[in-house]
Amino acid sequence: MSFHKSKGLGFSVVINLMYEERDPSDPMYFEEKDGEIHVYHITKDAAEHSIKLGPVYEGRKTDGAVQDLNVLYVVSTRARHELYNLVIRKARKKEAKEAKLLDIFENRELGKPAAHKPERREPSAPVVVVSAPGRPEQRFDTLKPTYASYFETAEGELVHAMLSGFKELPAALEPALNEAFDELAPGYPFKFDRAKVVGGLLAFLKNPEAAALFAAAPGRETLIEAEFIDRSGSLFRMDRVLVDADSVTVIDFKTGRENTAKYAAQMKNYLTIIAEVYNKPANALLAYVDLNKIVTAG
Repeated sequence: MSFHKSKGLGFSVVINLMYEERDPSDPMYFEEKDGEIHVYHITKDAAEHSIKLGPVYEGRKTDGAVQDLNVLYVVSTRARHELYNLVIRKARKKEAKEAKLLDIFENRELGKPAAHKPERREPSAPVVVVSAPGRPEQRFDTLKPTYASYFETAEGELVHAMLSGFKELPAALEPALNEAFDELAPGYPFKFDRAKVVGGLLAFLKNPEAAALFAAAPGRETLIEAEFIDRSGSLFRMDRVLVDADSVTVIDFKTGRENTAKYAAQMKNYLTIIAEVYNKPANALLAYVDLNKIVTAG
């Protein structure tokens, strides 16, 4: 963690690692004067012999020293109770002409490598390794996605896409389903069984209970793939929402086997959102397309 990011965290004990770096040798210097920016190339030798360049050179050194002192202040005020500074300085053949920031830690403990004497260890008793019983060969990991799972997911998405194309059911339902299949199926990297998909949807939508979800009603507003945001700002997309004069119904289409308990929390959340948005009694339905079954949820 950096020194600045630790501000306000109130650590009881802080250990700082500080090490000496070589001063940057960038010879480019900038001076703002009379509304203009002047750029200089200044070496140490030039600064010592030029009345004009010397102050610019020394000014940046002073500014750097101030910045270093600010950092030192920051690192020294992060501990509530105990502060330890581990200072790593480069060995110097002779004293520096100018004092360095870390020279303030001159009165320090000089760490020395501890003498290491290898201990004599007696050989341990032989360890008997018992072979584990053989495991049956595992042909595949059941937790990993398989082709079948990808196919089932894609088929479910196709069914959802086909259903979202109908606000109301047309009189010629089967041709409309075939037309939707021809339009949407090529967008998936699988070859779907037309008879299964279209036939399953046809049987489901001919069910009076399911057909009622696609029927027109006085004052009814039908929302398809409607997006709502809950109090926390999370976005939810609902397959179908029927807004009537005295109630609101949210429908979620499912393919595959029935598992109402699995979707209970999802539908309860939908009900909460819908009730708050419309301030009306809300109902939730799980429509299992493959099973030709509609279940009240939430």
